[in-house]
Amino acid sequence: MLTPVEKILFAIATAVSLYYTYRGVQRIAKNISSGQGKIDWSLAWKRIGELISKVISFQPVFRFRMGPSFFHGLVGWGFFIYLLINISDLIYAYTGFKILENSGRFGDVYRLLADFLGAGILIGLASLAFRRYILRPPTLTTRESTLLHPKARAGIQRDSAIVTTTFFTHNLMRVF
Repeated sequence: MLTPVEKILFAIATAVSLYYTYRGVQRIAKNISSGQGKIDWSLAWKRIGELISKVISFQPVFRFRMGPSFFHGLVGWGFFIYLLINISDLIYAYTGFKILENSGRFGDVYRLLADFLGAGILIGLASLAFRRYILRPPTLTTRESTLLHPKARAGIQRDSAIVTTTFFTHNLMRVF
């Protein structure tokens, strides 16, 4: 459980993060609106159910390449489970109530599922990293004929390596 000072600092950090997220969304919306059309926000509420089902099922991803799609699915579903664990940890941090430890068989099954999906994240990340950095299929690079600054081309590889390393390290530490 967090101390009162930690609770306040966490709430401030969350508010700052949400503020900058809002600013980023505003910037993206402004760029979209500078084109020919305007954003119709009423469509968001009509499409939210479809969006949730596509996100959970990774439907657009599984239409093509089954192998890489399966490994992306492992990573994504593992992160969904971790999201729920983090929400549980947040509730514990502010209230002292341990949802997943006080829920009997459900908590036991949930934690077991989290362990399996945590291993799935590691397997998925290792497989996808092997594909990107060892096999290097041409579908994961931009064509040389594409006008792209050389620093951007190198930056894509670097940023991908940073993300892969961060996710892999974070999930590997949950094992220990």
